[in-house]
Amino acid sequence: MNRLTRSRCARSGDSRDLRRRRFLVTALHATAGALVAGKSSAQEQGKGEKKGSDKKVRGKDKENEIRIDGTIRQVAPQGLVVDGADGNKYLIGATGDSQVTLEGAADAAFLAPGAYLEFEADLDRNGLPNKPIGEVTFIAASNLNPPGLFPFSVTDENAPSGGTTAAAYLVRGKLVAHRDKKLSVQTGRKIVVAELDEIVALHARFDGWKLAAAGDSIRANVELLPQINTGLTRVVARKATIRAADPIRPTGSKRT
Repeated sequence: MNRLTRSRCARSGDSRDLRRRRFLVTALHATAGALVAGKSSAQEQGKGEKKGSDKKVRGKDKENEIRIDGTIRQVAPQGLVVDGADGNKYLIGATGDSQVTLEGAADAAFLAPGAYLEFEADLDRNGLPNKPIGEVTFIAASNLNPPGLFPFSVTDENAPSGGTTAAAYLVRGKLVAHRDKKLSVQTGRKIVVAELDEIVALHARFDGWKLAAAGDSIRANVELLPQINTGLTRVVARKATIRAADPIRPTGSKRT
């Protein structure tokens, strides 16, 4: 092989190596670009799915919870039939997590031994109210409503010995006797004897709607349930407050 032929072969080999290197570089750039694009697309897709998922959950919670204002038309163990202020009729049910409160004026029939009640009073050093009681609230005994004397203020320690300086207390307990406008209330270890004022306001505050009646007003945050075509919108109460239209009476006696 002469010198010219060897020179041509060398240039031909260099050209092939150059083309091969260019091909490899192009392929590497293409592969890297595809990987970056794929990762970016996956990230965007993931963000989109997460954002859409969050939006769906928030929308579901907002859509399924509504507030109802209305008047109770019927009281039944399985629920309340309510005429809503929005023109709809609701059947309100409850679960173990529902918070339902009935409050309003109380009938004097509650003033009987065994009733659980509370009132505010200024007690002297001997634990006696220094003036008649003008307001009493009947409640249900529970761990959240323990009996006892709970001070609002502290007796002045600088008062003369034997003085009549009084401290404000919340008195809570079971009524053991009611005679001549005097209440004897067992507050735990101590019995407090309090005299009722000539005009006394009786209130009631109970959990649940057992003592509710038709005509009472209700305001409730409720959750919509799957609907059955009955003409009533089915919901379950999350938190509801019922205000009695007439004085609440004890179990076994109906309100007029």
